[in-house]
Amino acid sequence: MSVIDLERTRNHIVKWLRDYAEKAGTKTWIVGLSGGIDSALTALLCKRTNINTVCVAMPCYSSDFSLKRALDFAGEFDLNIINVNLNTAYDEIVGQVHTYDFLKGGMNNPIATGGLRSCLRAPVLSFFALATKGLIVGLAIGVKIISSVITRSLVMDVLIFAQSRTCSRVKCMSYLLIWPE
Repeated sequence: MSVIDLERTRNHIVKWLRDYAEKAGTKTWIVGLSGGIDSALTALLCKRTNINTVCVAMPCYSSDFSLKRALDFAGEFDLNIINVNLNTAYDEIVGQVHTYDFLKGGMNNPIATGGLRSCLRAPVLSFFALATKGLIVGLAIGVKIISSVITRSLVMDVLIFAQSRTCSRVKCMSYLLIWPE
């Protein structure tokens, strides 16, 4: 038996998102869909609000399998998805900065290169949010409150928080997939 009432939790989050969207005048939810469970859960919660949900896949030297999972998931759940390949943008930046002597040692640093790939995604999400009068939505696991963050500098306009000790992502995802609307 689950410690948390999954139906009540799902309904609470969906209502909270709907209310938030109404107050903010939101016309669209923008979700970066990576192929992982966090973004999939976020997309399904947003879709349940009956507000236009646009998923954006942004591979940047990502595995083909991750992109395939994202595209397959979007297709299976009838989600709008846009694929924006960021390889060229990444290559352009790396091509320009690799000539600086003080960066030579850092060009192979996986934290630096991974950070660059992640940071390239923020302006893409922001573009779609601004173009559609939308808000960017993401899922953060491991904190104990449901809250929102309203700042473009942090990339996410709305963060859906879940308490990982009482409601695992897998349980929440399974519940969303099998529970009728």
